Amino acid sequence: MMLIGGGWLCLCVTLAIASRTGLALDSEKSISQYSRTVWRTENGLPQNTVRTILQTRDGYIWLATEEGLVRFDGVRFTVFDSANSGLTDNYLSSLAAGRDGSLWIRTAETLLRYKAGTIRSVCSGRSIG
Repeated sequence: MMLIGGGWLCLCVTLAIASRTGLALDSEKSISQYSRTVWRTENGLPQNTVRTILQTRDGYIWLATEEGLVRFDGVRFTVFDSANSGLTDNYLSSLAAGRDGSLWIRTAETLLRYKAGTIRSVCSGRSIG
């Protein structure tokens, strides 16, 4: 589609208005009316530094920490580390969701995949780039 003259202006104004109303806080509420929850080690995290947060299609929230992988179901945390899972290192650098519902986990030296309750190493060393 080709926009000429006023068509560009109309499109830009429409996008600007749509983006402002969709992302703004409610001007009728004071900031104290919003709530937030902070989870720490006292609540089940293995430690307080979270490097990546990701939600998979099944609804779980996944956290990459310096002490392991954490799955949050909205109520409780389940910690996966080198002592109780296939993780080779507890210091996780990033997470990514796979199209097939799997979870990709990266440490400094290893790329791992979580699928159907199992963590398996896919590759390690210099091959992960």
